[in-house]
Order: sequence, then C-alpha cells, then structure tokens
Amino acid sequence: AVTMAAESAATIFALAIGAAGSVSGSGSGNAIGISGAGSASVNKIRVNTQARARKGSQLTTSQPDAAISLSADDDSSIKAVAGAAALSISVSQNTSVAAGLGFSLTINNIANTIRAALEDSTITAGGPVTVSATSNAGIDSLAFGISVGVALSGNASAIAANCTGALSYNEIDNLVEATVCNTTGTAQLSAGGRLSVTASDDSIIRAIATAASASVSGSTTAASVSVAIGLALAHNRIDKDVSASLVNLPGVLTHGQSIVVSATDASEIDAVTFAAAVSVSLSLTNPTVGIAGGSSASTNIILSRTNAFIENCAVGSDSDKVGDLDIDAASTAKIHAVIGAVAAAFALGNTGASVAVGIAVARNFIGLDPNGPGIVPDHDSTGQVGTMVD
Repeated sequence: AVTMAAESAATIFALAIGAAGSVSGSGSGNAIGISGAGSASVNKIRVNTQARARKGSQLTTSQPDAAISLSADDDSSIKAVAGAAALSISVSQNTSVAAGLGFSLTINNIANTIRAALEDSTITAGGPVTVSATSNAGIDSLAFGISVGVALSGNASAIAANCTGALSYNEIDNLVEATVCNTTGTAQLSAGGRLSVTASDDSIIRAIATAASASVSGSTTAASVSVAIGLALAHNRIDKDVSASLVNLPGVLTHGQSIVVSATDASEIDAVTFAAAVSVSLSLTNPTVGIAGGSSASTNIILSRTNAFIENCAVGSDSDKVGDLDIDAASTAKIHAVIGAVAAAFALGNTGASVAVGIAVARNFIGLDPNGPGIVPDHDSTGQVGTMVD
C-alpha cells in the first residue's frame, strides 16, 4: 500500500480580562468616582495543509488489494475569551458623581488551504484509490462587558452614568479540495478497487457576546440622575470553497469497481447576543431622571461554493467498464441565532421621568453576501427573443 497523509491541528487559546474599580467618599465635599476597563483579543490561524503527488510521479502497487491513499486533514481551532468589568461607587453629603465604562473586543480569523491532489502522476493500484481532503475548523468566542455605578448624596445632586460594550468578530475562510488531474501531462489512473475522491468541510463558529450595565443614583434633598447603556455586537462569517474532481484524464479504469466523487459542506454558526441596562434614580423632594438603553445586534453569513465534477475525462472503456458512478455535491449550512435586549429605568421622586429602550436585531444570510455586489441577471424579461423552437 501507498499512503500519503498531511495533518494540521493548530490551536489558539486566548484569555483577556480587564477590571477596574473606584470608591470615593466625602463627609463635607464633593465625591467623584470614575472607573474604566477594557480588553481585546486578536487571533489568526493560517495553515497550508497539502498531500500531493505531482510532476510525473508514478505510484504503483502490485498486490491485488494494495491501496493508494492521499489525505489532507485540518482541525484548526480558536478559543477566545475577552471580558471587561468596571465598578464605581461615590458617596458624599454634597455632589456625588459615579461613572464607569467597560469594553471588550475579540477578533478571530481562520483562513486555511487543505488539498489532497494527484497531479500529472500515473496511478496503478491493485486495490482501491482514495483521495480525501477534510476540514473541521472551529471558533469558540466569548465577549462580555459589565459596568456598575452607584452615586449617593445627602444634600446635593447625585449623578451615575455607566456604559458597557461587547464586540465579537469571527470569520472562517477555507479552501478544501480533493482532485485527480492533469495540468500539462497525459497521465492515467487504473485501480483494482473503488476510486473515491472526496472533500468535506464541517466548519463551525460558536459566538457569545453579552453586555450588562447598571446605574443607581440617590439624593435626599436634590436632583438625581441615572444613565445606563449596554451594547452587544457580533459578526460571524464562513466563506469557503469545497470541491472534488477528476480533470483532464485520458483514462480512468476501475475494472468494474465504482467511482465516487463527492463534495459536502456542513457549515454552522451558533450565535447568542444579549444586552441589558438598568437605571434607578431616587430623590425624596426633587426631580429624578432615569435613562436606560440596551441594544444587541448579530449578523451571520455563510457563503459556500460546493462542487463535485468530472471534466474532460475518459471514464472506463468498451472492454473495461466501471461500476456505479456517483457524483454528489451537498450543502447543509445552518445558522442558529438567539438575540435579546432588556432595558429598565426607574425614577422615584417629587417629579420623576424614566426612559428605557431595548433594541435587538438579527440578520442571517446563507448563500447571499449583504455586503457584496448586486446580482446581475443573465437574461432580462424585457429582451427580444430572436428564435424560439418548440
């Protein structure tokens, strides 16, 4: 038997956490507490995994069942966590201010080439011939942001303002190819068993982005204002080519055995995006204002070109016919998206005003790039038909 195998299993694990806290207090003066925390994680994998016989190579097995096998396999993965937490507390008898900001960002990208190829090579096998390329690339991403602010004043205004954001960008862009071909020569293939040329891709992105913000302000004798904003965004994209082929072969013989040319795509995106904001403002005798905004958005795109074909080949002959011929291309891409936004504002006082807004948007595309060029038709229904044959 002749076996050629190329394997890659590149792995990245990244953890980035930012945390900040501030506490301020004053018995007779003003108190101001400000905190900010952020984290970012950027991870990329670039792997070229190829099993190839080329440039006039001759692969021969003489035993009746001796096989020839070429395989290229990729199991690249990225596991990334980016988080931020900010806490600010301010307590004073006079003006009290508490402000906090938490922000996290994770960017993950896999762009690999996986090829198994018999190129310009004569293949003579006593048993089966197998050429396979497989990819199982995966990205697991978590981005979170938390911000909490508390401002309390006994005799003056109290102001609490907090904002948090979590952003996640993930992309897989792979080329997966299995082929037996001639680019310049006239090499032929003869197998004593089944000929199998297969390419498959099972890429998956699992992404979670969540943001939570809370503000509390309170004053016994003066105005109280509380503002909380939470923002969570996720963008996930899988864009790839998967192909299996026989090309430019003047002779393909299997001595009555079957031929399988198969390309399969089973891409999947699982995305969860959630944002929450809570604002509480209290005053016994003066106006209070509470404002809260929570927004989450998720865009998920899968673009796959899956092709299985035989081109310019002589398969079998009058005296040596092949068995079953199976050419199969299948794509079963899936997107699961869960998105939510919650906002709550409370204002309690002599005059209270509260505003809360929650917005959640999910955009999911399979086979269509919303950022790409428009589709140009081959024919227009307003055009004139020159000749029509029944």
